[in-house]
Amino acid sequence: MPSLGEWQMMHEVDETTADGQVPGHPTALSLRMAIRRFRPLLTGLRWRLVAAILCYLVHVATTVVTVAVFAHIVDDVLITGDLSALLDPLLVWIAASLIGAAASYAGAVLTGGVTEKLLLRLRDRLYVHTQRLAPHARHRFGTGDLVSRNTSDVEAVDSLLSSGVVTAAVAVVSLIVYAVAAFVTQWQLALAAAILAPLLWLIARRFGVIVKRASRRERSSAGRISSLVAEGVANAPAIQAAGQLDRDRRRVGRQSRRWRDARMSEIRADAAFSEAVTVVEVLCMIAVIVLGAWQISAGTAELGTLIALTGYLGYLYPQIQTLGDLSSTSLRRPRAPNASHRCWMRRSAWPRRSTEMMCRRARWRRR
Repeated sequence: MPSLGEWQMMHEVDETTADGQVPGHPTALSLRMAIRRFRPLLTGLRWRLVAAILCYLVHVATTVVTVAVFAHIVDDVLITGDLSALLDPLLVWIAASLIGAAASYAGAVLTGGVTEKLLLRLRDRLYVHTQRLAPHARHRFGTGDLVSRNTSDVEAVDSLLSSGVVTAAVAVVSLIVYAVAAFVTQWQLALAAAILAPLLWLIARRFGVIVKRASRRERSSAGRISSLVAEGVANAPAIQAAGQLDRDRRRVGRQSRRWRDARMSEIRADAAFSEAVTVVEVLCMIAVIVLGAWQISAGTAELGTLIALTGYLGYLYPQIQTLGDLSSTSLRRPRAPNASHRCWMRRSAWPRRSTEMMCRRARWRRR
């Protein structure tokens, strides 16, 4: 039998604080705990993720080759005017571009297949479990909250486990590859660019905290709106008979205004982050070009070297921004995996063996 405290926790009203936290709920899942909790859903799909990552890395290698080939064409063909040396680099460029395009296509198809398969598994199992929740658990979450758990939050967990893992792995390896290529090309200019590059990460972390707060308020208000609308639609005849239409409208309107304010804060933070990153990237490129022009005038560097270096940096900085975006996204939507986890961990009204059998039947019908 549940204790008195447990019964109070089961029936307490689902309210949120100013920062979007829910009192009485357990602390939010960390990113590592969320991946560990939902990792069994990737059974039989991990090799596809590995294959997708390898395909994207092949594409990264081809971009390094094309930049080097272009620098070679500038130094040995365009500057010297020797057209006889143009054929071989062009053939290498075309071959690298075709291989990179095929690898990128294969990686996108593999990642998409894993994403959709994982989404199907997660939504199927969570929906079956939701249907078998005990009455007190349904009261605890609310209809609108349960709908959100089975729709938008499922997609958030799916993005975290499949495409998020691939994107992070490819971004980290690409960052290393482009940095090594830049240092091999011209280590002095690459070092000058590397000094300013950490600013991108610091900006991403700073704006990620701002977006996290706004996103928590936005998601809290959105879930509350869903619950209020579901409650209002279900009890519409009683609300009309009691003459409480205006009061019900004001309740939904207050939550809608909170949602609007939170969304505007999130939009402003996203826009400021994008522009700040652009400004830092421009400053880095200007510094490299100025130093490169000085070295060319002194005869210690060639034009093709400067072009190759700016090309590698043009590929490198987006990878830093991608990692910052992933960090910001994991901060922005921490409640989605946590909420789905809390819903999943609620005991159903039926024995576990019956629930597992129900899941097996559902998966068998899917096949």
